[in-house]
Amino acid sequence: MAALATEFLNKLVELMGFEADVIAEWRESDADNEHRYLLLDLQGRDLSPLIGRRGDTLSNMQYLVRLMINQRLHRWKNIVVDVEGYRQRRIEHLSQLALRSAQQVAQSGRPFSLEPMPASERRIIHLALRDHAEVYTESIGEGTRRKVQILPHQ
Repeated sequence: MAALATEFLNKLVELMGFEADVIAEWRESDADNEHRYLLLDLQGRDLSPLIGRRGDTLSNMQYLVRLMINQRLHRWKNIVVDVEGYRQRRIEHLSQLALRSAQQVAQSGRPFSLEPMPASERRIIHLALRDHAEVYTESIGEGTRRKVQILPHQ
C-alpha cells in the first residue's frame, strides 16, 4: 500500500510540473490523527506552491491520493501528505497561537475570535485549549467563514 501511494503521489506531483522525492513512513496515532497513518512527505526544491494558501493545495493533493488508494484497495486507509514537514510546523504555530490568545482572553476577560480556518486547524485549537483552566473554545460561523472563538470561564 505504501508503494502504491508513493507511486500515485509521485505521478501527481510530476503532472503538476514539480520534481520531488516522496518519503513514506508509517506513524502511530497523534493529536491530529486518531489512527495509525501513512505519512507521505515530499522533499525537494521550490515546493512551496504545493502547499498553497494555508495548505489548500496540500489538502487537495491528500484528498486525491486518499481517494485513489482507498478506491483501489476498497477499504479506508489514513494517508497524510506533507511537504517538508509543513503540517507539523503549522500544528506548532496554531498551538502557540491558541495559548497566546487564551492568555489574552484570561487577562482581559473578553472573548477573542481567531481568523476563519479549515476544520482540521480548528480542531488543533480546540485540542490545545481543551484542558485550559481559564478559557474554553467554540466554533462559530458557517462554511469557509467558520472560526474558533475563545471565551473566558465565568
